[in-house]
Amino acid sequence: MFKTLKLSAVALLSAPLFLSSTVGAEVQRQHGAHEHGFAQLQIASDGDELLLSLETPAFNLLGFGAPSSDYHVRQVHALEAVLAAPLNLFEPIGVACAVEAVHLDSALFEERGSEHHDEHTNEQQKHEEHEVGHAGEDHDEDEDEHEGHNEIHAAWHLQCQQLGGMEALVVHAFERFKHLETLQVEYLLGTTQGSQRLNADDSALNF
Repeated sequence: MFKTLKLSAVALLSAPLFLSSTVGAEVQRQHGAHEHGFAQLQIASDGDELLLSLETPAFNLLGFGAPSSDYHVRQVHALEAVLAAPLNLFEPIGVACAVEAVHLDSALFEERGSEHHDEHTNEQQKHEEHEVGHAGEDHDEDEDEHEGHNEIHAAWHLQCQQLGGMEALVVHAFERFKHLETLQVEYLLGTTQGSQRLNADDSALNF
């Protein structure tokens, strides 16, 4: 199942962004596909378009892997609202960007229509984002029993002004998701290519 905004961008959002098969293979060797705390982020640019693609176990964003109660179902729905606002999770420094499209893909997300941003009022989205911010704080007991192996893929298409002037990308996702510990980043921006491992203490990708 998937959610999309601006369907014309789906092809860009769905395109593979892995930049190095060698790095990718090494990451897979060192980290299991469903290792808690670990996620991968690929970043690429096309002119002034910035594309980000996140692959993560659901546990990292929710504190559980599969909904087991009405509370957990609400958490999954709230997560969609959080992921629909990527600039709150990834902050470009030195350049102004706007969200052009969002693509969410996971078995966890129920089919709720393609125009996700029309489904929530600003007040509802604010409430849901607050819920996700505290997901798992009081509901960690016995979560592993319901974990499963759910994966979440989120991809974002940003339109920026003079993207070449971007100095850094600060990852605020560590502040939002307490179970996210390590983010392996691979990027290809113009002629600049590289990889970096980020965490809560080192959350800025500098270019």
